[in-house]
Amino acid sequence: MRALSRLSIRSRKIIAPLCGMILGLMGLAVLAGTGVAEDRLAGASSALRRGLEEKVTLTFRDISTEEALKVLAEQSGISMAVSSNVGGKITLFVTDMTVAVALDIVTEMTDNAYYADGDVILVIGEEDYERETGQSFRIKQSLASFPLSHIPSVEAAAAIRNLNLLTRDGKILGDGKLNNLVIWDVEETHARVALLVAEIDKPRDTVRVVIPLSYMASETMGAAITPHLTEGLGLVEVVGGGTKIAITDLPSKIEALTRMVKDLDVMPRQVLIEVKILQVSRSNEQMSGVNWQVVQEKLNSLSIESAYNVLPKSATGSPSSGTVMTVGDLADDDFNVVVEALSTFGTTDIVSLPHILAVSGLEASIHVGSSEPFITVSTRESQGVINYFETVTTVDVGVKLNIIPTIHPNDFISMDVRPEVSSVSRFVTTATGTTIPVTEESSLATNVSIKSGVYLILGGLMKKEQRDTRTGVPFLRNIPLIKYLFSSKSTKEVTSELVIMIRPRIVSGAEEYELTGE
Repeated sequence: MRALSRLSIRSRKIIAPLCGMILGLMGLAVLAGTGVAEDRLAGASSALRRGLEEKVTLTFRDISTEEALKVLAEQSGISMAVSSNVGGKITLFVTDMTVAVALDIVTEMTDNAYYADGDVILVIGEEDYERETGQSFRIKQSLASFPLSHIPSVEAAAAIRNLNLLTRDGKILGDGKLNNLVIWDVEETHARVALLVAEIDKPRDTVRVVIPLSYMASETMGAAITPHLTEGLGLVEVVGGGTKIAITDLPSKIEALTRMVKDLDVMPRQVLIEVKILQVSRSNEQMSGVNWQVVQEKLNSLSIESAYNVLPKSATGSPSSGTVMTVGDLADDDFNVVVEALSTFGTTDIVSLPHILAVSGLEASIHVGSSEPFITVSTRESQGVINYFETVTTVDVGVKLNIIPTIHPNDFISMDVRPEVSSVSRFVTTATGTTIPVTEESSLATNVSIKSGVYLILGGLMKKEQRDTRTGVPFLRNIPLIKYLFSSKSTKEVTSELVIMIRPRIVSGAEEYELTGE
């Protein structure tokens, strides 16, 4: 008779700290034990069965099996009798696991066995168990991988489940990316699965269709269709120089995929952006800028929404090259009235009337101005000889306008608007004699939402420039050599305020528009 040390412990909960490793699949190496645990618990009382369902957290670092079983009994409140032949050491970290599974893991890792007798779990060596009962304590399970060439692993896994080829504790661990079927079970199951795979993993009839695209980019369409293809079988290709896509899949799925392409390949909604750029020039003696409250009195439909500081004022408190930007909308296309109202603040000129068509959600850019060139000189030494290279570089100045329109329900359009005004203020000469322009810039970024066809007015983008003027006796002041006797030249600083009027309109893209100034 083997000597048994009996552990009878009252229920008490010990919360062990969670350490680095958790057996996520409850230990593939011990799944064999779970397959026979229920048979060994045939003699368990109802109280013992309830105790085996308790959750425990275990942290074992190279401790004896007997000590590990003692801790397990303490946490669960069940009674265990451990044979003197039970040996081995164990290192294990598990959390929130049932006592039954934890007992399987411990006995598996230490080559031991157990069975239930009333309220007690008796733990003995595995060899002792087999010698006394004449049968193995656990069925030996292993992993087997079955690469698939013609059918997706999810379909093969479904066939195995429908045919009940696995034992009670067998598991399917398919790898969808590699299209492998991975089985954890006994050798007999592996043999049955191999026969099934040989039968069903055969070439299947597929259909390939080529669909022309009218609006959506082929790469974008391919990315949208790919998740809906049959796993491991479906294929989408870009053909026809990017104007078509080819879809290969099962006949049962081709119709749905073709319909999806047709639904996605629709004409995008577009926005026709009409821009009017006005310049209000004034001398230093004139007022600091356009008073939009006065303008609003003349244009009852103008709604001033907000004003933003663009550039700080000077140290004296007077406006510098830019002060504020005013945002408002004009419901009626009363352009001439706007020009007349602005003329009361200075000479008003129309700088440009550009139009641009943009797809909803994509950026449109407008540049009205010039590119100022300048030359940079670089040197390079080769075999003791210094070579000089000149490079022409340009800097864009004038008015830049970047707009991202997005169409919303009820014909409203939100616009990410980024206007920028720049000019060359002066030139500097470097030590190498290169003349480089210095620019002044006023810029702002804002987001507004207005109804289609309504004007958005941006004002208050300031710039200063020096203008040379010559006054004198008519006709004589234009005669070479003597013109200096009958005329005088003066430089006058002129401050200009740019007013940008933007009107977005929703269009389908099929209409024809005469993109001319009004």
